[in-house]
Amino acid sequence: MAEPCGEENLLAGRQPVAWFDAFRPELLTDGIAALEGDPELGSRSAVLASERAFLEYDLGADRQVTAALLQVGPRARYAVELSSDRQTWQPLFALPPSGEQGLRVRAARGLAGRGRYLRLSATGQREGHAVAEFQVFCRAPVAPPLEAHPATLPAPS
Repeated sequence: MAEPCGEENLLAGRQPVAWFDAFRPELLTDGIAALEGDPELGSRSAVLASERAFLEYDLGADRQVTAALLQVGPRARYAVELSSDRQTWQPLFALPPSGEQGLRVRAARGLAGRGRYLRLSATGQREGHAVAEFQVFCRAPVAPPLEAHPATLPAPS
């Protein structure tokens, strides 16, 4: 039987089942973003620390994915892939670098993917790739479930 296709965030509260070179991954799926334009490497963002870094999530069953939301830094290229078996990955969408400063919410609609596992990766900058929120949907919601809190920078040592 097919899973119902609702507007809920399919990643809400999920932790990655696998990751490499990623720090604070629990921040990506907590439903709390930074304020638009907040510092990339502040208290609200996870960090994909290298060009080989990735995070993989299990949706629990094969699910249709038609929309996604990421709050990310502007200088990297972010890629999201889907798989049914964690062996063969198909591209779902990619976000190119943007010209804006700080963390920004970027959405993708009209996607056509199906799979049980999602993988997020980033390339294009040396000092780490910031991601403050990651959400995916079977059906795009009118307004994504997103709460925003200001990010703080680490205290100088």
